[in-house]
Amino acid sequence: MRKAEGMKTRTRSRARSRASRLAKRFALAALCLSASVVGGADAGASGVEARYTTLDLDACETREIFEDGVGVELACAGLDGVPVLVTEGDMRFDVDFGVADGRSDTFAPFHVLGTTIEWRVAEGEPFAAILRFAIDDPEAAPSLAREGSVLGVYKVGRPGAPGCPLAYVDALENPDANLLAAQAADAFARAFRCGTDRATYLGRTGRLSGHATATQEF
Repeated sequence: MRKAEGMKTRTRSRARSRASRLAKRFALAALCLSASVVGGADAGASGVEARYTTLDLDACETREIFEDGVGVELACAGLDGVPVLVTEGDMRFDVDFGVADGRSDTFAPFHVLGTTIEWRVAEGEPFAAILRFAIDDPEAAPSLAREGSVLGVYKVGRPGAPGCPLAYVDALENPDANLLAAQAADAFARAFRCGTDRATYLGRTGRLSGHATATQEF
């Protein structure tokens, strides 16, 4: 029994060590990317095209209404037949692009979705998507509350290979948030391993950055 417990402990330790190395590698790449944004690098390099669609939750197909009406699962129109899958519960949203990944990646505070999706497209295929979230202020009184604004950067999933969030950018703290998010998508999305690599915040963060659950340890 002690031998089995020891093996489990070593396995968990190796997993945490690998996750830590991945996080450090991604964080280092993020620092380099932030530096390139400050230097004015072009987000449209390497043949990547930006295309835009509107996210209208009222126009989405309802797939499921959860017990007592406390949540709903929607399928929304995306780009070139790639659906946007939205699950809402307790005023928090999980969003997947292409196919559902079986995880609930959301924010700790209450929030709402933006209405514009930026798709990053290469050789006619959308490989990443960027969506803005309006984050509630969980600390201030309603009369003093300030709304946060965070860009979520997602890998677009395909059948058999679900996507996931890979980065977040606090738009209040980073003047070049849109550019930083686009460059993160172009640089990381195609090689990002959902379920193995962990999402991270890029650039500066603040009190209203949202505490995205996808950045926490698996």
